[in-house]
Amino acid sequence: MKETKSTLLKLTKEQVEKLRMRANSSNPTNQNIKKSVDVNKVLLQPSPYSRYESITGHIWVCASKARNIDNDKSNLSTMVQIVVNVRQRLRKPIPKNFCGNAALISITPQCEFGELMSQPLSYAAKKIREASWKMTDEYVTSAIDFLTTEEDICWTRTSSSSSSSIVRVKGTSLSNLNLSTVSWLSMSIYDADFGRGHPNYVGPSLLAYDGKVFIMPGSNNNGSIIIAIQLQMKHMEYFKE
Repeated sequence: MKETKSTLLKLTKEQVEKLRMRANSSNPTNQNIKKSVDVNKVLLQPSPYSRYESITGHIWVCASKARNIDNDKSNLSTMVQIVVNVRQRLRKPIPKNFCGNAALISITPQCEFGELMSQPLSYAAKKIREASWKMTDEYVTSAIDFLTTEEDICWTRTSSSSSSSIVRVKGTSLSNLNLSTVSWLSMSIYDADFGRGHPNYVGPSLLAYDGKVFIMPGSNNNGSIIIAIQLQMKHMEYFKE
């Protein structure tokens, strides 16, 4: 019931690249290695962290620092919920003309606040990657098989902001210490034209709860990124810093 507020923050192309370099420079095994991912054979080789992994990891670290302003949460756990597009993760691809959502929710391994803030950015980026890369063909197919055994799947449409959320995590505190992130980086969200040209702004209509994050491309296609985030009032200014 604590008061929250939302904000939009911009990362320039240079800042995005700087974060990506920071994430990879602190992880020598990722340097100068080309990406090699075969989801069919579940062969996940080391590769440089992507801008999404780097940015999401950075947001996680910054939010943890902001939420720990009283220095009383260093031993508590935190995690990030992400939404994974599974279109390219299946041996039998989803038809290209399918226009519905093809995504599953994944969660990073739990981390202690103190550990997350004391480690280099590669630590957080690696956790984001672990949550994403476990969505293999076998994992996704298993999830679909499970849903086909359910007589009523209306619960899958339940908002994660409600008390009957799909993802139930046993927390160590009544405070919200986690993040729920959605990436629109690969979506052509500025291509819509309703007769008056391309939109000047596209964004979420609502950030319903503390810890909700959207990561969006900038409108001028210059490599910048917009972060939409909702946090408690007392944490927001520290997060901006």
